Amino acid sequence: ELVSLDLGYFSSGVVCAPEALLTFARGLPRLSHVRVALRNREGPSAAESLVRLLGSRLLELRIETGFVVEGYMGDALLHALGAHCPELRAFALHNDGERYHRPWDRLAGDGLRSMVDGCAHLEELELGLVSNASLPGFEHLAERLEGGGSSLRRLQVFGVLALETPAGLLVERRLQQSLPPGAFTSSGEAYRELLRQTIRCRSSLFVPDIEYLRGMAAD
Repeated sequence: ELVSLDLGYFSSGVVCAPEALLTFARGLPRLSHVRVALRNREGPSAAESLVRLLGSRLLELRIETGFVVEGYMGDALLHALGAHCPELRAFALHNDGERYHRPWDRLAGDGLRSMVDGCAHLEELELGLVSNASLPGFEHLAERLEGGGSSLRRLQVFGVLALETPAGLLVERRLQQSLPPGAFTSSGEAYRELLRQTIRCRSSLFVPDIEYLRGMAAD
């Protein structure tokens, strides 16, 4: 039986209907690894339902989203992961660079903290173009790493404006010092390289720079 499912993750021309994702989740009792592009307004509720359906079976979840205003993932998804997926090993959340609009981005609360506390076995974390993510979640992650309470081995973030502040740069330094050499990256160059290695069937790739995101915030 299938244990891994890829439904259009960073692929052009592939659309996954939320109801199809949940049908697969219900019909595949050994499913534990999911990569998916959720391109419509039902995406957030489908992702949260998926997390509850798979529960402790879920080891990997990678989501590409941010295509429509209602489709942006919020803190509710991270809270659900922390509450239902204690065995999660890898999580990635990437908002689409070409369509990204910061006022629509709903990941801005304490969801990261909940996931860090509830997913003690998490080893890989990617957060791309989640500009409203708050600093306390990253501070909490740094504290967990420094205290030996996190299994994280790789952290790649980009576009988190809170980490571009003086206080955020101090948190970045703590994260870098607590992870293996080269395991923490936050630059635009590193993020573009990650996407180049990930995308399939695309002729172009757009990643906005930090100044562009700051200007969007001012609007």
